[in-house]
Amino acid sequence: FFINFFFLGTIPFIYANSLEQKFAIEKEENYLKDYTPEYLLDTGDQIFIKFKGIKAFTKNYSINSDGEIFLPEIGFLKTRNKTIKELKMILKERYKEFLYNPEITLVIVYRRPLSIFIKGEVNRPGLYLLEYQENINSRTKTWQNPGSEGLDSFVEATESETNNKVPRLFDAIQLVEGLTNNADLSRVDITRLNSQSQGGGYITTSINLLELLETGNQKNNIQIFDGDT
Repeated sequence: FFINFFFLGTIPFIYANSLEQKFAIEKEENYLKDYTPEYLLDTGDQIFIKFKGIKAFTKNYSINSDGEIFLPEIGFLKTRNKTIKELKMILKERYKEFLYNPEITLVIVYRRPLSIFIKGEVNRPGLYLLEYQENINSRTKTWQNPGSEGLDSFVEATESETNNKVPRLFDAIQLVEGLTNNADLSRVDITRLNSQSQGGGYITTSINLLELLETGNQKNNIQIFDGDT
């Protein structure tokens, strides 16, 4: 069984070039070892940015159709395909011109739906959408007025919900209305755009889904990201 995740908005790539980098896999667990998946920001995401001591700058910022956010003093800033850590480093460097020793905290408060492409030995190959099952309503009061409970409690609640309710491999497979008789559940190939801080380019791995179904090993039920193949 082969799943191929195609990234919307990117130039179609040749497999020989796409697979130059590989996920490191532990043979005994068939699980990612030296690779830490990182969420790449893009259009539709919303970020809460706290500037310590500057309430006028502290608020939610939405990424527009050009993959940018509009910030005080700086103007439009490219955020597409950057991680939160990468964006934080850029902001701290840019704001040194305007602020003394800027202290900036970033949290993703809304994640865009995932666009994934599935092909291979499945009944309905094609392009699919997956939603993050976050309970936005339960957090609205906190991120509209983060000072009421403190940013630390907001970050903790956000990360807890996000980690528990992210789309995973099994969620993606349920979209294709079953597998063909030739499907090999011991090999689900996944291709993904890598963050620049981890080398960039595309990376791939093979996941043993059969082990997940037989033993319930959730380590093989990896998180799915926007644009995954």
